[in-house]
Amino acid sequence: LVTLGFTKEELKDISTENIFSYQPNINAPIIKYVLVENSNEIFRHHLNLWNRNIDNTYIAVGEDKTYIIDCKKKPKKGKITSIESFNYGTNSKNYESVNIELISKSYIDSSYFYQFIQQKQRKKQEVDKDLLLNLIALRNDMLQKGNEKIIHLLILRSLFIKYLEDRGIFPLNFLSDILLSKSPKKLITAFNEVRKINGDVFGNNTMSVSDIDENYLDKLYLFFTTDYQSGQGTLFPYQFNNIPIQLISHVYEAFLNNKTKKGKGVYYTPSFVVDFMLSQTLKKKVIENPYLTVFDPAVGSAAYLVQSFKIIRDAQAKIKKRNLTYNEKKNILENQLYGVDIDSEALQIATFSLYLVLLEDETSEFIRNKIENSSPILPSLIDKMLICANTIIDDVFCDKKFDFIVSNPPWGSVPNDDKKEHIAERKAINNINGDFPEFSNVADYERSQAFLRRIERWQKPDTLITMIVKNSIFLNDKAIGFRQEFIEKNQLSTFYELSNYNKILFKKKSFKSSRVNIEIGASEPCAIVIFKTNPNKNNYKINYISPKLTKLGEHFEIIQYNNNESFLIDKSDFLESDLLWRVLVNSDYEGFNLIDRKVKYQNEIEIEARAGFQPKQNMKQFGEPVWKRRIEPQDFEAFYLKRTELNKFNWNQELHRRRDENIFNNSRILLPVRPLKNDKLKLRGIHLENEVVYSDNIVSIKLKDVNDYIYALPYTALINSKLLSFYFYQISSQWGKGAEKRAKLRNVDLETLPIKNIKDDKTLNLITQIINIYRKTKNDGKNGVMLLNELDKIVFDLYGLTEYEKEIINEFYQVNVERSDKKLKFVQPRDIVEYFNIFKEIFNLVLSPNHTINALYSISQNVGTIIKISIVEKNVEKNIGKDNTLQVLNFVKNKQLSETDKLLKEEKIKLYEPTHFYLIKSNQFKDWTKRQAYKDAKEEIDLLLSKLPNTHE
Repeated sequence: LVTLGFTKEELKDISTENIFSYQPNINAPIIKYVLVENSNEIFRHHLNLWNRNIDNTYIAVGEDKTYIIDCKKKPKKGKITSIESFNYGTNSKNYESVNIELISKSYIDSSYFYQFIQQKQRKKQEVDKDLLLNLIALRNDMLQKGNEKIIHLLILRSLFIKYLEDRGIFPLNFLSDILLSKSPKKLITAFNEVRKINGDVFGNNTMSVSDIDENYLDKLYLFFTTDYQSGQGTLFPYQFNNIPIQLISHVYEAFLNNKTKKGKGVYYTPSFVVDFMLSQTLKKKVIENPYLTVFDPAVGSAAYLVQSFKIIRDAQAKIKKRNLTYNEKKNILENQLYGVDIDSEALQIATFSLYLVLLEDETSEFIRNKIENSSPILPSLIDKMLICANTIIDDVFCDKKFDFIVSNPPWGSVPNDDKKEHIAERKAINNINGDFPEFSNVADYERSQAFLRRIERWQKPDTLITMIVKNSIFLNDKAIGFRQEFIEKNQLSTFYELSNYNKILFKKKSFKSSRVNIEIGASEPCAIVIFKTNPNKNNYKINYISPKLTKLGEHFEIIQYNNNESFLIDKSDFLESDLLWRVLVNSDYEGFNLIDRKVKYQNEIEIEARAGFQPKQNMKQFGEPVWKRRIEPQDFEAFYLKRTELNKFNWNQELHRRRDENIFNNSRILLPVRPLKNDKLKLRGIHLENEVVYSDNIVSIKLKDVNDYIYALPYTALINSKLLSFYFYQISSQWGKGAEKRAKLRNVDLETLPIKNIKDDKTLNLITQIINIYRKTKNDGKNGVMLLNELDKIVFDLYGLTEYEKEIINEFYQVNVERSDKKLKFVQPRDIVEYFNIFKEIFNLVLSPNHTINALYSISQNVGTIIKISIVEKNVEKNIGKDNTLQVLNFVKNKQLSETDKLLKEEKIKLYEPTHFYLIKSNQFKDWTKRQAYKDAKEEIDLLLSKLPNTHE
């Protein structure tokens, strides 16, 4: 380890099991070096860490060989699952020739090790998904008509017995020996033993010997002694003393969910999101008051309460400078944690989860003694701390106000059916009797809006609240009133808009095996809100953060953001322009100002948008066919019809929705309703005049000035331009706001497109001419990119954009389209040269005529990029040069990442010395664009001017 770069001081923390854990900073994943003697030990550690589901890898250091073990792959006895190996170990001689840099301290510090793992680690097999698949396979094999309840009870109670066995409370093979005996009576006896510490562990459901068929015991025996789905006689792979309680709870919740029985999507809050939300809120608040109360109004399997318990327990232990006693921990459950859920089965899981965390660090002897002496040590929680009720309509905890509220409330609208409960919810949200004034601005019967407003009933003036909700309630048009009321009545301190994190949050994923196929996740993108009440209705600043998902963040499940993705904005700005909520998802405040001041109000042309007809299956024909030409989205691209011969469609048949035939004639612009990846974040319009019909996957727009419809061809240049495509992408509530399959061009948005009236005939003719040349160029098989760029320049000038405003648009397309490829997204030397030339041009404005700046740069593949800038006399001016002696790591190591749990925050670093200064940023192209050069130079000039002496003194 010393050879790998670690100090003796760092190595003093090696555990008794010869495990050395290293974490370069508080945000980075921990890396474990484990001394192993043989492959059996590699397997043992792999199995432990796979069950813990925290580590992605560990480094197994053997006598002659070292392995990077993939902890996210299910371990197999006798097989070493490594990502990489080295002929290097504790007994190695002449190891100098072996390249072990990859596992060195400097590579971990620089994040290169993490990038290597991200690139090499393939499909993951997390323990919770694997356990869920095996449980469902077991259930499917045991189910018969009418026995579902018994099967569920058998499986869940057997799992709890196995948990106690793994904890050492029952002897090794206790459960498997009972199952092998094929004695239902012995199994019932074991269940009753557990009941001695509290009957609530298994609920109030009783089970008799006659309920248990011998065949059930055979299946359960196979499950608890083998890898069930594979059918192989390998060891039982799960260690319930190692699997995190959150994951056990999640598996139970999904297992009992009715949707899993049909293979449909279920979802639960990912553990890293629970940890993140609480690290940003409760961990800070508990320092002030470790005896605070926590409330979850949609408690589910108690993921938030379990983690809250741990945070409170640790805070109290820190004050007392000792571990809490059992009764002190029990007191936390009975007096500080509260929850409500509409599902009684969810409350059973919540109770079970809280019992597990209560017992987590108790000795096996303590628990065994309580069982043997029939001591009911587990507190009753249901109907006391955990209430079965509907938070939206029921009065619960009426006499309570809580210090901290956290939840993942239900998403979506209240179903419009005849269920008594749904009718009551809709009636409450309508506030018919005036009993629910908090719902007055809830739109579309949206439950998460209702929860966000309902919790004011349990708020104190200093109550802190954090919730994760679907993001559409902060983006769609119908919720404007809700948003305004929400930020007026509450002080929204932080808003994490997580559209770009949908891939690792609740996105649907299929998990398949030879016998089971289920979906986990939901398709809606989400947002995290952190707020408290705003009693004085005063103005305040909202920290709006829209992090972009990086490969590193995706792989290691870390929410990270940089300065360009964080905005501190006055509440009043959101009230004045609701568009801010949407624009900041993918742009910034300068992009918003461009839209708001230069584009938004330029709607000089009236737009009529109409979708096509809606076909139906087995359409009934009315008589002789009437054939019309039909166009599909794949038939055209921007400006250009790819097919001269379109398909024919019989117009004389029954349709779901028959449109007025006028929309299929005359001068109009057609656009696909759903943008595609190939459209490269631009609208794709084509101008047609002749009759052509289309279905509702296409929308056409016709343009009118004050007098009549106008010839639309030249205006296709505006529709297809970078400017209006950028505008539409930012203001849309669907396009660019989560999964692309949700992206849709809505008529209401198209009809508000700010189209300028081109009154200059010369400009109209020029645009028309370029479009016709472009069509001919495409017919000749050429791309015509230069012509499209020329049209963009004309449009920029039509809207009066400054050079800097043009760069806002150009940068957006450079970063998100032209340089979005994983290879092209990294900065190149030519980018640095172009960046510095602009920086220099701006900075020279404040220098005397005989001074200028020189620069040296270095690009690190792993860490970032550094520029050293010096103010020099004009006679020693040079072009920017490369200097490999500028080691970025030396500057960045302790400064690149902020110290916030579960949050990697990339910061621009600036260091100043008497003769020069350094700019240090990432190695991503997005940080070294022309626009960033403008911004950085202005920042340095402002700083320079602020240091000038005050001449008025």
